[in-house]
Formats: sequence, C-alpha cells, structure tokens
Amino acid sequence: MSAMAWSWNRKNLTVAICGVLATVVFGVVACLQSGQGGGHGDSQSQTGGTGNKQAQNGGQAADVINNANIFQNGARELTREEALERAERYADVPPPPGDLAPYLVVAPGHLFVRTSPEAGGRRAGAAWDKTLVYAGCSMTTSFDPVLDDEVAGVWIKIRWPRLDPGDDMRSSQSSDPLQGWAYAGRLVPAGHSGRIRTC
Repeated sequence: MSAMAWSWNRKNLTVAICGVLATVVFGVVACLQSGQGGGHGDSQSQTGGTGNKQAQNGGQAADVINNANIFQNGARELTREEALERAERYADVPPPPGDLAPYLVVAPGHLFVRTSPEAGGRRAGAAWDKTLVYAGCSMTTSFDPVLDDEVAGVWIKIRWPRLDPGDDMRSSQSSDPLQGWAYAGRLVPAGHSGRIRTC
C-alpha cells in the first residue's frame, strides 16, 4: 500500500471513529436531557444533588483530617495556650458534618479517658500527649476535674478501643467501636473550629 493510500485510509478511519464517538456522546446527552424532562424537582436531579453533597462532605472530612495532621505535626513542642493560639487559623473551618472531628491531646504526659463524664465514671485508659482523638459531641456536667481553668466541666465524647478499667495507654482511631469521655480542658480542636454538636 502506498504512503498516500495509507494516509487516506488513516484519515477516513479517524473521521469514522470521531463520528461514532460524537454520536455516542450526543446520544447520551440527549438521553439524559429527555429523561429529566426539563424539570428541576424530579428524583433524578435530586439524587444527583445528594450524591454531590455526599462527595462534598467526604471532601470536607478529608480536608479536616489533612488540616489535623498538619496541625499535629506543628504542635509537638507547644503548650496548650500556644496550641490554642495556633488553632485559631482554623476558626472558620466547620467540623465535618455527620463525621468525627479530630482533637489534639495537649496534656503533660497523657490524658485519662473515662467511661462517663460524671464523677462516678471510671478510668478506661489514657491517650498520649500530642496524639489525635476523634470526637462526636460534647457536654457539660457538674464534674470538673481541673478547677483552675476556664473549661468548667466540658467533656468530649471520643472513639475509644476498650473500656476496661485501668490506666493503660491507648490510641483513639475514628474506626474504634466504643466511646469514652475526655476532659475538654486538655484537648484542642485540630484542623476545624471545634464547634461540634452537643450530646
């Protein structure tokens, strides 16, 4: 086959392929448009919107986790006051909706986790200083373990792996099956505003 014939055949093949692709693409677009019927309140457009909202929430959660990791890495030597000051850069970032919010433990040595935010709760382990714990909500009780701070009995409900009695050092993961309570006076919101829901 001559070079000229090959060039002509290749050009025709390209045109044919492009024509098929254009037909498929325009057919799909036409099908989608006719299925929507021009209405804005049909179930198809609502489902798409829900999917987009879920993707947006998932992206927001990933952004908060990324912020939390950056914040944690930069807070290794900070006091609680310094960490709170640095956390202000995330004051406009809401916690991920319907998801767990990371908090940085800022406590000398460790932070005890309890089975209840009330005085009758028992210790169920402790989280290391400068590690992340994953919170779902907060509440205020009359039990205030540190009387000389401004937190006044605020407790954060976190994910926790075990609720066995004791002071064993453990870590919090967002996938942990149980929930424990940590004193808010030793936690700093990591990568978000800290405005989590009330339990």
